[in-house]
Amino acid sequence: MRSPAIVLTCPTCGRRFRVRNWEGGERAACPYGAHTVALLPFKGGGADRCPLCGKAGFYREKRFPRALGLGALALGIALSFYTYGLSLAVFAALDAVLYGLLPWRLVCYACGTHIEGVPPAPDQRPFDLHLHERYRYEQAGRR
Repeated sequence: MRSPAIVLTCPTCGRRFRVRNWEGGERAACPYGAHTVALLPFKGGGADRCPLCGKAGFYREKRFPRALGLGALALGIALSFYTYGLSLAVFAALDAVLYGLLPWRLVCYACGTHIEGVPPAPDQRPFDLHLHERYRYEQAGRR
């Protein structure tokens, strides 16, 4: 298995960047400024807490660009008028194949950090709006 990659938002400048081959516990240099970001290591090898904010709340999702998925859906709908709905079946089959092939990534509810290359634990569920709102409310209370 390859080393995890992390996509995070820099707390100093607010821009997103990727840390490749992350081993845990080191500081990541922000490519947009002359500052570094401290990253926390995982405990026990699995993703038990966010390396940026330290929270334990993750959801899992497939690593697929949402804009591309919505564009494919729009194209399938536009073509369905000419193909009598056959294009929708073709795009649904393509979606099922991609779902099986694409890897999972974990996303932190609190800060939105993406962790790729770490298999999700059985207790890490898909997105839960209630948990998301709870973390957002908690973050808003700190400001």
